[in-house]
Amino acid sequence: MRRTFKKFHGISASIDPEDTGLYRALLPDLFDMPHGPKVSLTVTEYVHVAAWPLLMSYREGAVALKSRYEDDEGWFVLDMPVTRGIAAMAGRGIGFPKRRVESIEFKPESGIWRGDVSADGKDILSIELSPDGDYPRFEPDRPDCPIPAPPLEATHIVRPSRGEDRPRGVRLQVRHVVKETPKLPGTARVRVDADAKWAPLVDDSQSWHGVYFQFWGGASFVFSSLG
Repeated sequence: MRRTFKKFHGISASIDPEDTGLYRALLPDLFDMPHGPKVSLTVTEYVHVAAWPLLMSYREGAVALKSRYEDDEGWFVLDMPVTRGIAAMAGRGIGFPKRRVESIEFKPESGIWRGDVSADGKDILSIELSPDGDYPRFEPDRPDCPIPAPPLEATHIVRPSRGEDRPRGVRLQVRHVVKETPKLPGTARVRVDADAKWAPLVDDSQSWHGVYFQFWGGASFVFSSLG
């Protein structure tokens, strides 16, 4: 099923891992440690997704580790909860560990963007992003934001499909842009479920670099061979 992502926005935090031994253990054996390990926590709201014969919207959370396969670096997703079953099914077909959960909230509160992911009566992760300055800021001379916006500015590395011996790279390729919407850097505070296997990687007593991102146009998944 071909899907075109027409409009989405979200927030992401870029985190230095506390335990590189656990980080290594959570990566599949065929992947290597990257140059500069990072944990990415993201909450995204897909406002308009065209998926023939359906038009749908959904929200998504993601926990990902920067990883490497031979000379290629990308992000390996540990968990990707979503609010729609069809989005979970389609994502698993690509190679993402998607699962449907009962609640993902994403909204602004007094100038702060907040995302909350819950499942089975527990809070999986929460992100609060305080933007640096007022939103929106469209000044052409505004400095670039160094924090990647995961859906668009990241290649994900997924395990080999059945019958294949090499992992694949998955990324969103922009087909067209309706409106230029720049990223907005900020300061992120996070909370994570202490029982999650990846929780010891994240020090949620600290503040981290983060970003608010927005896309309005058309983008579709493309795949690449690695190694």
